[in-house]
Order: sequence, then C-alpha cells, then structure tokens
Amino acid sequence: MSSPHVHLHKVLEILREIDGVEKYLDIGCGDCTLTSKMARAVNAKQVHVVDLDEFCIEHARYEGTEAERVDINTQSLPYPDNYFDFITAIEVIEHLYNPNNLVEETQRCLKRGAHTLVATPNLTSWINRILVLFGYLPFHYEVSTRHDLEKRPFQRKPNSYGHIRLFTAKTLCRLLEVNGFEVVRISGESLPYTERLRITGLIDRILSVRPTLASDLIILAKKV
Repeated sequence: MSSPHVHLHKVLEILREIDGVEKYLDIGCGDCTLTSKMARAVNAKQVHVVDLDEFCIEHARYEGTEAERVDINTQSLPYPDNYFDFITAIEVIEHLYNPNNLVEETQRCLKRGAHTLVATPNLTSWINRILVLFGYLPFHYEVSTRHDLEKRPFQRKPNSYGHIRLFTAKTLCRLLEVNGFEVVRISGESLPYTERLRITGLIDRILSVRPTLASDLIILAKKV
C-alpha cells in the first residue's frame, strides 16, 4: 500500500534517531522500495513486511524478506504480542475503513517502550483549506469508487487515490493515544503533487514546517 509518490526526507531524518532495532515490521510494504530505505535507516537486523497484494508479498519473499499477506482492515498480524522493536505504516491508514485494527494490532505487537511511525495525507493542509473554501473537494479524497468526479486546480487530470479516511494531526494523535501510545513527535512533509507549479511547491515546502498546515503528516509514537 505504501506510495512511492511521497517525499522521504523527513521520514528518514526521524528514523535515524531510532536505535536498537532488532525486529522491524513495515505494514503495507508495496514493492519494498521504501521498506528497504527505512530498514537501513534504523539498522534493522530482521525485516518483516505485510501487505494485502499477493504480488507484493511474492516480490518481498523473492528478495529474501519475511513477508505475510494480511488484510489489516480485519485480520490480526501473524506475530506474537510484544514482538517488534519498530513498526511503520507509510501512507496506509488512509486506505482503511477500519483504521482501529491497524493501530490496535501495532500496539499489541510492539514491545513496551518501542516506537511506531505513521505517515498520511493531512486533511487540513494549507492547500485543502483553500480548495474547500472555493467549493472543491480536498486533495487525496474522493466520493466515488467508480468515477473521477472532479478535477481540482493544480491537477493535470482527476485522480482516484483509493483513500477512505483522512486525518488531521489532532485526530491521528488522539487515535494513537486512546490505543496506548504516547505521541513523541509530530512533523510535516511536502508532497510531490504540489510541485507541478513552482509557486505551490515552494509554499508547500515552507508550510510543511508547521504540521497542521503540511500536506503530509508524520507521527512518531511510543508504546506506553
């Protein structure tokens, strides 16, 4: 599920501060390109991945990574309690109709004091606030699963993202906190789609310093 169309600068910067990772899990690994970079950043000794796509799982296994097919909407992670030192879910939670299961299973499988990192588009980014003000749907959101109904400003063509739930910084932090996590760090990141125009790309990079306005949210949390 992890999207290749996301900047990793801030994610990798945060990950380099994570120490002592023996067992690492990436939920929604996609083609494992991001997984490999993140695993190297935390010097993980064991790397595990889960995804819904069977092709992604077969590819990961071919590359020598421990991989399991899991529908994180409904299924439990196939690992014991308190098993992992670090878990990531990059651009995954917005695709789920049941994000509670992802957070609950992450909490169950993490060791006490271990960290998780979640990245997702920000519903209340600066650009979404402007779009809604002028009567457009926010970026990264659609109301039909079959048709592209609206082309927003700055888009070359209508996009279907497959996103079901979008979060604000406040609501994502609260979801983590009610499930036994302490939020350690909230960061913002720009997203490549804003760079189609030089001015919007520049604004996005500047405003990403403030997470509540950033295009993408990155939250590091610790199991308490």
